[in-house]
Parts: sequence; structure tokens; C-alpha cells
Amino acid sequence: KQSLLDDCSSSEEDGMHTTRHLEIDILVHTEMTETGTDALKYSVENANIFVMATNTPKPLFDWNWVDAKSKSGMRHINGVGSYLPSSSEVDSKFVRDKCLTIVDTMESLHVGDLKDLDESSDNFVGTLGDALTNGGISSNMNGMCTFFKSTGTAIQDIITADEVIKLAKKQNVGINVEM
Repeated sequence: KQSLLDDCSSSEEDGMHTTRHLEIDILVHTEMTETGTDALKYSVENANIFVMATNTPKPLFDWNWVDAKSKSGMRHINGVGSYLPSSSEVDSKFVRDKCLTIVDTMESLHVGDLKDLDESSDNFVGTLGDALTNGGISSNMNGMCTFFKSTGTAIQDIITADEVIKLAKKQNVGINVEM
């Protein structure tokens, strides 16, 4: 058995923990001092992929730091944490103005991140199922970033749990509990 972490290296610098694996830098901010804020801004300005997974009432950082296109290419955002009209991980105006948006379900349009977007918005692509069925996002993105908003559905939870159980059985880990 080989763990995915076997080939990783780590370092701690300026309040950030960086893990390097498969040519991807993953930045986890461990302090929010003035230096930490500068490091966060630098990381945000240079990131290509954002995974937002918190239930916060306001955006996690200043989205004015983010251009739709990074220095090294297009940007993509996964928003999976906020699920209420009062919560917003990503600035709703940034989403409206700079992102082509796909949702897991149409109910996702009611969360705070998407409050400035609706079904008729030019930048709204539709559901993930529709995008996959209709051939995805056009290659002519006009410098827009892509945004996938998932508020979660029961079927996603069931499929994820099933895959975790299959992997645990394959790796012979975990404890089987009879219920």
C-alpha cells in the first residue's frame, strides 16, 4: 500500500504551512497577523483554484484581490460550505461579474454567494447535470473564472459514503459496526 502522502514535503514560513504534492501548492494559513494578511493576499492573488468550505456569514477575504484570470491561467472556485441566504464565502458581486457559474441544484441559487445571480443571468450556465449533458462550458469564456456552487444533496452524500466504504474495504481499514 502506498499512501498519497508518501511523496509529500512540507515547510513552515511566514505563518503559512505549505505542502507540496503532485506539483500543487496547498496553502493553509495558520496566523492572521499583518504578515499573515500579506501572505493571504499574495496566496489569493496567485491561486488558480479556490476551495471554499466554510459556513461563514461574509466572504473570507477581499475578492477585489482576485482577477478572473490569474498570472498562470484561468481560475476556478468550488463553493461548498455556505448553504443559507445569510451566508456567503464568495462575494456575490464577484460571482455575478466575473464567474461562469454552475450549481448542483437550482436551490443553490438561493444562497448568499449567488444572491446577485438568477436563472436568466448571462453568466449562469445551469446545473452540473445540464452542463455535462449539453457538453460543458463553452471554450469561449471571455476571461471569466468558473464557479461551482454546491449546497449538497442527499444523493451526493450517499455516493460519497459508498465510495469511502469501498475504499476502506479495499484497503482493509476501518471497523464494521452492525446496526
